Amino acid sequence: MVRLKMKILLINYEFPPLGGGAGNATQNIAKELVRLEQEVIVISSSFNNLTREENLNGYKLIRVKSLRKERGQSNPWEMIIFVISVIFFLSKFLKKWRPDIIIAFFSIPSGIVAYWLKKRYKINYIISLRGGDVPGFYAKNLKFYHWLTLPINKKVWQKAKSIIANSKGLQRLAQQTADQLHKKVAYIPNGVDTNIFYPLKQKGGNKFKIIFIGRLTEQKNIEMLIGAISQLSEKIKNNLKCEIIGQGPLKKKLMKMANKLKLNKIIIFLGWLDREDLPDKYREADIFILPSKDEGMPNVILEAMASGLPIIATDISGNQELVASNLNGILINNTEELTNALIKMINDEKLRINFGQQSLIKSRYYSWQKVAKQYLEICKYEY
Repeated sequence: MVRLKMKILLINYEFPPLGGGAGNATQNIAKELVRLEQEVIVISSSFNNLTREENLNGYKLIRVKSLRKERGQSNPWEMIIFVISVIFFLSKFLKKWRPDIIIAFFSIPSGIVAYWLKKRYKINYIISLRGGDVPGFYAKNLKFYHWLTLPINKKVWQKAKSIIANSKGLQRLAQQTADQLHKKVAYIPNGVDTNIFYPLKQKGGNKFKIIFIGRLTEQKNIEMLIGAISQLSEKIKNNLKCEIIGQGPLKKKLMKMANKLKLNKIIIFLGWLDREDLPDKYREADIFILPSKDEGMPNVILEAMASGLPIIATDISGNQELVASNLNGILINNTEELTNALIKMINDEKLRINFGQQSLIKSRYYSWQKVAKQYLEICKYEY
């Protein structure tokens, strides 16, 4: 039986202002599903004094206990508490409201909750893979974690009605594990809200500004960016400002590196900003840089593109889907290439303008409305 209006439960341990791209995706998909006349409830983590229950854009957000200490990241113990808290909460809540289907963002920890709901209440679920939950993703940093959680991951994937990756590269990587389970991984990209992220007609400021937005972790490879800036000529550096927006375990190390290289007046660490502050940061910038070692489909590149920015990013899957070298940006592989790309863009305003215009055109192919419609089609098919 196919229902025109469904009750859809979204589970993600990260939801703005917590986390990064996956939380942003959850928020936008929930909003668009409501616009498509679906009934939506989102379950996420509590944090400090955030309201435990509120109505947002037509859907209900419920934050359950997680003992989370930082906005930008969560540790395994906090994830375990989140799983236990959600299961305990839903054991009572489902007596009042029972979903037709569940979308779990991240197979761990959210997928564990969905798996339990399937076993206990026979409610079907979809897994939305986001990157770090896929075995092999940034293997150096997550190898032990993936080995430890692989048996759980396989159980979660096996019982899922659909498994969805947000980039073609992540889809290919996830399919290696899914093949062992005789499952197929589908592909639905991220989107961007062009009503919020759009270009500034005329930029001001005395300094040429480049920005990075993301977690300050090994995966994001910010050392490459700092190293590239250190190699620029004094003439360029004197007219340069680099804003690093985000929080993470490497912040002190990165600040120490910038200070040692005498870049502390050029590279500014702004910490974690609220999402409503980000659009202006994109609009004020001249170039967006993402030197990550691995990515799913980075929301920050989509947001930068919609803001009309030229992009410099590492030549990896995820980035490759959004950045076409010498069309809307430059793909690089190492510090030297990043330095050369910076010099090229800083010295050629016409090139930057052209890349920015192409970014803007390309961003219009990605909308959260399209993303939500694709998720809804799968929900109705799998119900």
